Amino acid sequence: MRTIAAVEPAELTRKDADPWLYFYEDFLAAYDRKLRNDAGVYYTPVEVVRAQVNLVSELLREKFGKVDAFADRDVTVLDPATGTGTYPLSILDRGLDAAEETFGTGMRASTASEMAKNMHAFEPLVGPYAVAHLKLSKKILDEGGPLPVDDLHVYLTDTLESPYTVPRQPPLQVSELGEDHRRALRVKQDTPVLVCIGNPPYDRQHIDPDDEETIRKDGG
Repeated sequence: MRTIAAVEPAELTRKDADPWLYFYEDFLAAYDRKLRNDAGVYYTPVEVVRAQVNLVSELLREKFGKVDAFADRDVTVLDPATGTGTYPLSILDRGLDAAEETFGTGMRASTASEMAKNMHAFEPLVGPYAVAHLKLSKKILDEGGPLPVDDLHVYLTDTLESPYTVPRQPPLQVSELGEDHRRALRVKQDTPVLVCIGNPPYDRQHIDPDDEETIRKDGG
């Protein structure tokens, strides 16, 4: 009860609030600051995400000739560090609004399903991964579209892991995560990504102060 009482209701009810977006960063800052730093849990403000998505949308139209921008069937998107899915959700919103403006409300459902086929998101932490999967699934289903036949393309994986890594063999009770990892490796190996957009994790590299050769290579 003390935990619930500590939550500020105004923060959860203000316009454009997304408590999941900030939960992991703020929670880990108080609970385990080192873990937050090591995992790179720092989320981009929603306003910045939307600005980036809008800019890329314009580039797709003006420089790449993709009239439907993110909703174009030839535009494959990857968020390499998706967190709780803010970038993919913003991209979906942008594409759905554009489809509605051009073709009417009736196109939102089919557009959501088509966009889901071409959107991929990687996340190494199981908590944000689960939230991103839930939020994106709910968004597509709420729009009236089915999920992709091969399931949503949100993967529990580390972007920096080699695509040629031998797939892990998890315990049977979490065998679905093993398949998820294999799917992520196939994306890394074979998927031609046109747009890579997201907020990369921070503090992922640790260099021993005495490792002068690595420091010189990094320009430190």
